[in-house]
Amino acid sequence: MVVQIVAGLAPTVVVAAGATLLDNASTAANSDTARRATVLAMVAVALALAVARIADAVVSMLNSLVNHRFGAAVDGTRMEAVAALPGLAHFDQPDLASAIQASQWATQAGAIVNYAGYFLRWFSQAVGAAVVAARIGWWVPVLLALTPWSGAIVAWRHIGAQRALRMARMTSFRHAGYGAELAVGLDPAREVRLFGIGAWLLERQDKKWHEAMDPVMADMRRELRSALVVGAAKAIVSVIPFVVAYQRFRAGDLSAGDFSAAVIAIGVFLGAMRWVETFPAEARASAQFLPDLFALVDLAGSDPRLSVTVVASPPVAPVAGIRFEGVHFTYPGTDRPVLDGLDLWIPAGSSLALVGDNGAGKSTVVKLLCRFYDPDEGRITLDGVDLRDLDLAEWRRRMAVVFQEFIHFPLNAAANIGTGCVDRADDGALLQTAAGQAKADDVIARLPEGWDTVLAREFGGVDLSGGEWQRMALARAMAARLGRQASVLVLDEPTAALDVRLEHDIFQRFARLTEGLTTLLISHRFSTVRMAEAVAVLEGGRMVEHGSHDDLVAAGGRYAELYGLQARRFA
Repeated sequence: MVVQIVAGLAPTVVVAAGATLLDNASTAANSDTARRATVLAMVAVALALAVARIADAVVSMLNSLVNHRFGAAVDGTRMEAVAALPGLAHFDQPDLASAIQASQWATQAGAIVNYAGYFLRWFSQAVGAAVVAARIGWWVPVLLALTPWSGAIVAWRHIGAQRALRMARMTSFRHAGYGAELAVGLDPAREVRLFGIGAWLLERQDKKWHEAMDPVMADMRRELRSALVVGAAKAIVSVIPFVVAYQRFRAGDLSAGDFSAAVIAIGVFLGAMRWVETFPAEARASAQFLPDLFALVDLAGSDPRLSVTVVASPPVAPVAGIRFEGVHFTYPGTDRPVLDGLDLWIPAGSSLALVGDNGAGKSTVVKLLCRFYDPDEGRITLDGVDLRDLDLAEWRRRMAVVFQEFIHFPLNAAANIGTGCVDRADDGALLQTAAGQAKADDVIARLPEGWDTVLAREFGGVDLSGGEWQRMALARAMAARLGRQASVLVLDEPTAALDVRLEHDIFQRFARLTEGLTTLLISHRFSTVRMAEAVAVLEGGRMVEHGSHDDLVAAGGRYAELYGLQARRFA
């Protein structure tokens, strides 16, 4: 701000010194006083120009610094706000995606600081120019100071209208952005090329962009027409001081220096007023999405969708077990129940496998157990205590989970496993043990840089096969077990991508891997299901069968039917 003010005053110094040079040009050769005034004026011009040049360089650097830091701060705030949401209910509805997009646009608010700096520069420049222009008359700066407000009002009103138009068409903006991501992304690249949909994506992205922006552009054209009318009126008013100055100069009321300085000052003042005119609208445009950022920050507190009131801390390990009691659940934004009165018992220290068709509710059981959602009806208890009464963060620390769609972190191998226990992510012995338990140490041994190999080609590393990634995910869960003393293990399709030999090896070591843990196992492969001590069959959101593998096969019910269908493929 200080640099901008100094830079704003520099032109006024040049104009005033120029007037002194002009008035003393004819007498400097014969008058010591005129000569000293001329030398001082030249020094003032040189210093002012040097200061202005240095100020411009400093302002440019500081503007970039402010923009980068502000953008990073907004990104950090958005990350923190979304990470603070305790569950997943918000992610099931488009409102959160729209809020995240709008909050991303809030990064442009960093320009407010720069605009404020330039406002001070041009305001100080206008003040200095007004002092010089007042040589014509005190009314000149007053009259010219009235010219920008009509334009400022027009711009301010249209900025508000354009924000409303953009927010109303947020879905189209998001579709356009998603189309661009598909066209340039690594994961979609194979199907984009195989099916030749690049041109189709471009056409679709262009259509969605126009759906979003055409109304905004139409309002911009209306703003332009209004600005042209306002600008014509301002031009008529602005020419009055020039006419008066010329008449006074012809009448001899103004010297050549005063006339020149005043005319230049009027031009400088009008230029400064143009910035003062646009500043309110530019500031509003930059700040218009900050409320969306603040609303996102407040979301975890104002609408968490989960109760986070702490009544008790969970035990280090279940003593009795985990029970689902008459649990009903429907995903937000849908009307089809996924669980419809589910009763389920997982004894402490034992393993239970869930079996059922797609859509039977198996993965939903995992999400409820992790408390990403709460049941609509019924409850889930740990040793008789409702999960909603337990410290949420501590409960999740007790869990080690391999999700069906686990993350492929574009990080090195050590970080991919260490994220299971970030507090001990640098503990080499823990990582080595976790990798060994999941048979991921063989994968790491073959990597070109071992533990330091980045597992993403787009970041200069290598990619893994599906089975290799699955072993890394299992190792991550083992790291959670070892590093966080997790006592509840959840494996959602843990061997789906493993070959027969590796699955057999996991089967042989399953009892050791799950020793002392309360384990929930979900799989469509009955060779994997047989690892568990007991099996529960889900159908229509309820448990319809329960027992050991052998008992359920012998009973000839739904489990036996599913098992027979799969077994016949290998007969």
